[in-house]
Amino acid sequence: MPPTLNFSRTYVRYDDDGHMLEIPIEFVSPMLDEIDIYANDTDHWTVPHGEPIAPEKREEIMQFLLDTLRAQNTRFSVQEADYLRRRDAPYQVLLDKVDETFTLRYIDGAHILVLPVRLQPVGPMICNASTVKSWTVPEGEPLSPQTLATIERNIVAVRRYISFE
Repeated sequence: MPPTLNFSRTYVRYDDDGHMLEIPIEFVSPMLDEIDIYANDTDHWTVPHGEPIAPEKREEIMQFLLDTLRAQNTRFSVQEADYLRRRDAPYQVLLDKVDETFTLRYIDGAHILVLPVRLQPVGPMICNASTVKSWTVPEGEPLSPQTLATIERNIVAVRRYISFE
C-alpha cells in the first residue's frame, strides 16, 4: 500500500506500512493555501513511538510531502527551528480553521487566548477583542487592557493580514 498524508489544523500525518509520523504545520494564509512545515522533530516515528527514522527515509517523507503540496498548488515553507519559539518571539500566534470557523490562538507561556476571526471578501481578516476580559487558559484569569493591547500589537506584527476592530 502506498504512503498517505492526512492534514489536520496543526499537523500533517504521514502513514506508511505501520509507521506514522506527525509533522507540525501552521496555516499562514487566510485562504489556507500556504503553510509552514516544522520539520525539526522528524528524526523519530510517532508510531512506533521513538523508533529512529533513517536519514534517507526522512528525505523520502519530506519529498513526498512537498510533491503533494506542489500538486495541490499549496505554497509552503519548511522551518527547521523550534516551532514553539517562532521568529525568536516568546509567544506564538496560530491561525486555525475548524469547519468554516477561523480562530487565532495566542500562546504566551502557560497562557492561551483564543479569538474569533471574521473573513472579508477583500482585505485583512478581522478580529474583535473588545469584549475580552480574561485568558482562555487558565480559564477566567483576568486580562488587563494593557496586556490585551500588547497582544493585539504582537498578533499584527506576526500576522499582517489580521486587523482589529
